[in-house]
Amino acid sequence: MSDSEGMAISDAEDFAVETILDKRIKNGVTEYYLRWKGYGDEDNTWEPRGNLDCPELIDKFEADYKAKHGDKVKGSETEESQGTVKAPSEDKNGEKLGFDRGYEPGQILSVSEEGGELHYLMLWKGTNIIDIVSAEETKSRYPQFVIQYYMDRINWDPLTK
Repeated sequence: MSDSEGMAISDAEDFAVETILDKRIKNGVTEYYLRWKGYGDEDNTWEPRGNLDCPELIDKFEADYKAKHGDKVKGSETEESQGTVKAPSEDKNGEKLGFDRGYEPGQILSVSEEGGELHYLMLWKGTNIIDIVSAEETKSRYPQFVIQYYMDRINWDPLTK
């Protein structure tokens, strides 16, 4: 079968995806609600994107979904319930937080995962101010800083191949 027929990867056998009916984000993982070729609606299932091998169907669904929903979150779900946690740009007193403070990153103190996304505990250069910032935003703004952070933590053992 070709990729255009829509295949889902399974240990036992391959199933052909007839159509993608919906999507959701659960625990930070995008899942699609699928109708399978040759099966009834009672056999529709939610499958993680990583299990699917039907890029044309996913691309078409995503284009249709965006045209229909725009940037709105479906129904009454919030970004947080969908697994996306956006760091606030201000605290309750109106003080700017994170990169909105305008400081340069000084040191990544730790890394954590929440909702399927990485965050850094950042100490700002020349200050004693610490914020939680998105790893994605940090990578985007300061890629060499992030690379250096990880390079400093690699254990190089020349005796191991």
